[in-house]
Amino acid sequence: MTDNVVSAPASKRVCKDDNVFLFADPSNAYAKALEGTAMFIMRKDGTSKLGIMRVDIDNVGLYKAGTEMMQFRTAIVPTRDDLISSVDQTVQVPGGSAIESMSFNSDFGNSDPIVVASPISSFSLQISGLIQLGISNDYATPVSLSQITCRVVLEKLQDGSYIFDRVLSSHYLFSEEVDILQEDYTIDSTINLAAGSYRARVEYYGSTNDGGDTCSVSSSIAMHAQGAQANECIIFGTNGLVRIKNGTNYSLFSDEAVEHKFDVNKYLLIDSNGIKARGGFDVPGFRGSGSVSSVGTLTYSFGKAAQSSRLSQGVYSVTHNLGHNYYSVNLTLYNADAQLTAVVTSKYTNSFQIKIVNPSNNSLTDSSFDFTIHADA
Repeated sequence: MTDNVVSAPASKRVCKDDNVFLFADPSNAYAKALEGTAMFIMRKDGTSKLGIMRVDIDNVGLYKAGTEMMQFRTAIVPTRDDLISSVDQTVQVPGGSAIESMSFNSDFGNSDPIVVASPISSFSLQISGLIQLGISNDYATPVSLSQITCRVVLEKLQDGSYIFDRVLSSHYLFSEEVDILQEDYTIDSTINLAAGSYRARVEYYGSTNDGGDTCSVSSSIAMHAQGAQANECIIFGTNGLVRIKNGTNYSLFSDEAVEHKFDVNKYLLIDSNGIKARGGFDVPGFRGSGSVSSVGTLTYSFGKAAQSSRLSQGVYSVTHNLGHNYYSVNLTLYNADAQLTAVVTSKYTNSFQIKIVNPSNNSLTDSSFDFTIHADA
């Protein structure tokens, strides 16, 4: 078959020292297969790609523009601690520039490790940067045939040693022309990984027909690790699923809990401890509560209770933002004398006023109080 369609096991292409087994694409299929951008790729390490689907060793992912949108994994989904906890590490992958000729196989060295440990069980890893490949075929060489492959390899620490995990990015340049050829490859992709210790390395290998022909490589790559909160993704695992926008906006359905979180202080959580909710409570019945100090400061607010103030001696205003005045207010004074009376004197669409009176002399008196608000909407 041609390079633009499929390569079979007996193909000369497959016998080359690369990770490609079968591949297909409407154009430049072999080069795209080495880069990881061909429409269909089956690799010798057991991983593969079909359109937007990628098959790795322990999960299957759906990608858009290099970023994982959906993942099916053989492990559990990220835990609540994983989603809430913060991981933010950036490591520069060793790079630089090199010019080679004849047969060559080298690398720029291993990066410092990125280590993600308990309580976080998984995280997202963003790979970004630039790889530049070049070929210069000398006019004096009888036959010019030069090729170079550059790939970013990820390794994971296992039993005290780093072993191959996956190829993060692969790029290939080939030329039979007497000319100077250069291509720039921008890298920007994100994957989900299980917690552990990882390092990356930029490898390059290839060949030229003559010492007068050269291949060049230049790389500048960074790895950025964050908790699973970093990735806008849907993950299906052995114990449930999770939709992640970020660390403060996600939906979790698992054996551990059911939680919808919209912001730091806006969420609904159901777990073994019961039901917990924060934020606006927009259902008929109990709509809000709070405690107001004698100087008018609102504390322990819940639901629609927004703020409070002391207007004058014994006169207070509470803002609730219900948007109507079809509600009732219950007041409880908090005062050591226990000889005061509190009444609601005015109800407005977004607030109410109360007065606190000492019946013994009919004078307005400052005092702390608690309140609850009930409404039908």
